[in-house]
Order: sequence, then C-alpha cells, then structure tokens
Amino acid sequence: MPLPDPLLRFRQTVTAGNSLTRRLMFTTLAWVIVTLSTASILLVHIYFNQVTEEFDRILEDHLMELIAVTTPHADGSITVSWQPIFPPFNSEGSPWFWQIRHNETIVAGSETLGAINPALLNEKESSTPHGFVVEFNTPDGVYLRAMSYKPTLLPHDGNYHFIVAGPVDEIASKTDALAVTMGSTFGLLALGLLILVPLQIQYGLNPLGRLQERMVRIREGKSNTLEGTFPIEVQPLVDELNRLIEYNRSLVIRARKESGDLAHALKGPIAVMRNCSTRVENDALRDALKLEIHHITDTIEHRLVRARRTGSLHLLGARTELDQVADDLLFTMEKLFAHKRLSISGEGFADYALRCEPEEIEEILGNLLDNACKWATSTVAISCGKDPEGLWILVEDDGPGIPPSEWETVCTRGRRLDETTPGSGLGLDIVKNLIDSYGGALTLEHPGMGGTSILVRLPATLIIL
Repeated sequence: MPLPDPLLRFRQTVTAGNSLTRRLMFTTLAWVIVTLSTASILLVHIYFNQVTEEFDRILEDHLMELIAVTTPHADGSITVSWQPIFPPFNSEGSPWFWQIRHNETIVAGSETLGAINPALLNEKESSTPHGFVVEFNTPDGVYLRAMSYKPTLLPHDGNYHFIVAGPVDEIASKTDALAVTMGSTFGLLALGLLILVPLQIQYGLNPLGRLQERMVRIREGKSNTLEGTFPIEVQPLVDELNRLIEYNRSLVIRARKESGDLAHALKGPIAVMRNCSTRVENDALRDALKLEIHHITDTIEHRLVRARRTGSLHLLGARTELDQVADDLLFTMEKLFAHKRLSISGEGFADYALRCEPEEIEEILGNLLDNACKWATSTVAISCGKDPEGLWILVEDDGPGIPPSEWETVCTRGRRLDETTPGSGLGLDIVKNLIDSYGGALTLEHPGMGGTSILVRLPATLIIL
C-alpha cells in the first residue's frame, strides 16, 4: 500500500542527506534520550538515598527502643523488660535481628538468623550520631545493613554493644521497583515524544512550505509578490525575495523599453535608405540595396520579438487574463470598423490566463482581428478553448478567404495578396514569429464561415490553471 503524500514527503526529507528535518529530528531525539536517561538516573539515585535514610531511621528507632528497655546487672547479665514487637524480629529465618553483647559475648537477641560473628561488624563502618552503620554478608549469604551502638550512659561498668540489622534487599527491592516504574513511564514518554517530534518539526517548518507555495504561484503567474504573513524569523527573507522580484521586473521592463527605443530610432534611417534605394538607376544595385534593407528590417524585428519573449519568460509573476484582452480588442475593433457594421463576437476566454505579458497577446490577437475585420463581409468570430495539446484560439471571418496555396505568401514579411488594401504586410509575420517563440503554431484551417479561419496554438505550459 503506497504511503500518503505527507508521510512520503516526510520519509524523503528524513532520508535525505542535507535535510533540516533530519537535523532537527536527530538532535531532538538525542536531547530527549540524554535528558530522560539522566533524569531517570538522578531520580533513582535520590530515591535510593531517601529509602536508605528511611531504613536507617527504622534501625535507629528499634535500637533506641532496645536500649530503653534494657537493664544491666553487676554480673554482666541484663534484663530486657519486653521483647521488640516488630514482627520480622520474631519470625524464624527472618533476616531482621537484634543482639546485645557484653564484652563481645551475646547476652540477648532474636532467634531469627542466630549468632553473628562480631568480626563482621568491623567491615565498611560509617559513623552516625548514635553509633555505626555497617553492611556485611552473613554466612548464609544474606546481605545485611546493621546499626551498631556502644552506649556509655549505663549505670554499671561493662562494655555493652547493641546491634539491630535488616536486609539490604528491602532497600534494593524498593529502588528496583521505582527504577522499573520510572523506566516504563519515561519509556512511554520517550515514545510519545518520538511520535510528536515529527509533527512538531512539520509544524515548525510549515512557514517554509507556505513560502515555497507562494514562490510557485509567482512562477506560474498567479501572483506578483510573496503574499501572506510569516513568522518574524522568516519575514526578513520574504521581504528580501519581494525586493529581488521587483528588481528583476524593473530590469526586464527597462531592457524591453531600451529595445523598443532602439527599434524606433532605427525606423527613420531605414525609411530614408528605402526611399533612396528607389532612386538608384542601376537595377542590380537597387535590388541589392532593397535586399539588404529587408535583411536589416527582418533582423531588427526578429531580435525585438526574441527580446520580448525572453523578457516575458524571465519576468516573474507575468500573467495575462485572456477575457480582459479579448474584451478590449473586440471593443476597439467595433469602433475602428463601425462603418462596416460588422458582427464581432468572442467566446471562451473567461476561463483562461496565460503566463506571459498582456502586450504580446494583444499584438497576436490584434493583428489577427484587424486582418479579419478588413476582409470580412459581415461577421467576425473569435473563440478559445483547451485540448490535450494546449490552448487554441480560432479567428474566423466571412470574407473572400485565403487560398491554401497562398498561405506561405501571406506569412512572408512584406508580402500581401491585395496591394490595394492598406497595410504593410508585416502583421502575420510578426504574429507568426511571436507564436513560434512560444513554441506554438499558426495554421490556416478549413473555413467554417466561408472566409478565412486562422488557428493559433499555444503550449500547455503557458496556461495558468
């Protein structure tokens, strides 16, 4: 079963070598593991110390109780007025025991573990306010913690030694229980964090995803600037990108203007050269001059078309709403050819926008509509649609039409079928060059109205969905 897109993208970013998500995830996981492990060790250690202190207080309470109920006699014997009531002291085989010694001879004690070698009490001693605490192993392998006290306040002479002991396992079992509980709890917490960390990272990096979406909208011509509110850490980057986009736009506009100015500046000298060439009497020289002037004009026009096209491609946010361009041109043609009382209609443009400058589409459609209106008898129609090949625009009229054999002629610069009709013969050539520069095509179709039908095809990459 394929992974959903969000999970697939997350897996791809985690496995990528140079990935912010991967860096954040692994550093966060390392921090979580180290923090929880350290916290567990510290808490268990603190709890161990508390349990040990509580255990020592229990030993001390029983020791003080034992001293209080013990009465020594001159012959070294003692009388214990009552036995300790702590149940483990009275259970046979219990690791809890108490003893009273006189000159290292046992004079009283519990019957739990039997006699304990006095030498064992000299191991690992640590001082307390009421004597010493020692830990040792019994001959039976029981590890004990004992509190040993030699009081000096008894009214009779003699070296009395009071001992109360209990198993260290009491401390270890409680500490182990806490460690297991702590490990389970922190393990669940770590697991929860492992699940939440990717969500946290995705949430934290979400502004970058939105920034990418805004950039795509600009590239596709759906927006001119990076819109929206971003976190203060990202906003400076957004502002700089907006300034860069505006700078790019100004450079393209300036380059286009300079190209237009150059072409305008050359029109005058070229017109003078063309007029002068007509006065040359030598036929060969006159034809040669006309040919070179034609080459110069063709080269200038070709470069201008390429400059416009290149500028449009590199102008981020370029967008043309086809319905606006079509409506403006239809209105203009109705005014220009009002004397012919033509029926001029357009349909299908409202659903489409193109990734290019409006001036270029105006030049293409304007030339085609102008030619159609010049030759039409009563009707001109322009329509638009989309198919698998891209966008198509069809311009039709009910005029005399163009014979298919003459199609190449009318698309040649400066050539016209009817020299009596006003015009330079450059319109269709300019349109064809523009369309070719976009990777499109301009073709003559079978006339639906009895006149001329010209089909413009533009690639799907120009369509803004």
